[in-house]
Amino acid sequence: MFKDYQSKPVVRKAHEVSADDLIGKVIGEDSTSELVLDGDKSGIKFKHYEPVNTGDFIVYLNDDDIYHCTRAVFLERNVVPACKGIDLGDGNYSGCNGTGGDCPTCGQ
Repeated sequence: MFKDYQSKPVVRKAHEVSADDLIGKVIGEDSTSELVLDGDKSGIKFKHYEPVNTGDFIVYLNDDDIYHCTRAVFLERNVVPACKGIDLGDGNYSGCNGTGGDCPTCGQ
């Protein structure tokens, strides 16, 4: 019944959810929330079927297909640069080992 298919190499457009992001439920649309970035008045609507957490990703395929992807699934399927931690403002970063769950930059 099921056959194996090789996927095409692809570069995805995605936004890593930070603790500062504003995400709200869209009233009247099932499983839809809105991400507001940088004080924009209008947000980006996206689909999700589980809670969105800091460190997860909002993936953009096209204007009609924007969706939530958990961090675990996204990291399994994509190459993601390591988090540098907090910008100390002098060109240096605090560092992040991705295991403490308390990094304000990536949430890990």
